[in-house]
Parts: sequence; structure tokens; C-alpha cells
Amino acid sequence: MDAVGPGTNDNVAFDSGYRRLGETLGVSVEDMASVEEVEEKRQLRQEKEDALMALQVAQAAADSYPNTTKAPEAGSPAEALTGA
Repeated sequence: MDAVGPGTNDNVAFDSGYRRLGETLGVSVEDMASVEEVEEKRQLRQEKEDALMALQVAQAAADSYPNTTKAPEAGSPAEALTGA
């Protein structure tokens, strides 16, 4: 919906809307994830994304570090990677 206009999604309460739609279509409440389950799934997804991002940053630093010609500076990410 953001294709309609930036911020359009901010005006729609998707979680409650989809729950009501499911109930209207006859989906049993027992078959829907609870609000707590949804929040837990989102938290786990965010943690995985954060871990992947940290891994990608570390990989990029590790790939570029061998191209340097001097020792890492104190407190730098390169020093943290090398354990110097």
C-alpha cells in the first residue's frame, strides 16, 4: 500500500484488521496466533536479522583488513577482529 503514497501503511492497523478479516471469513480463533505469539515471532525475526547484519559487517571488515598495511588502531573494529 505504500505504493499509493508514502506513509499510507501507517494509517492501517494491519494486525487487528487481519484478525477481524479472519474471523469474518470463519477462521477459528484457536487457529490464529495470539498477540503474544505474533510479538514473539517478530522479536525472533528481528534478532535473526540483527545477527545476520552483524555477521555481514564483520565479514566485510575481515575481507578488507588483509588489504591494510599497518597495525590496527587502538579501539578500532579491526583491532576487535584481530584481538590485538
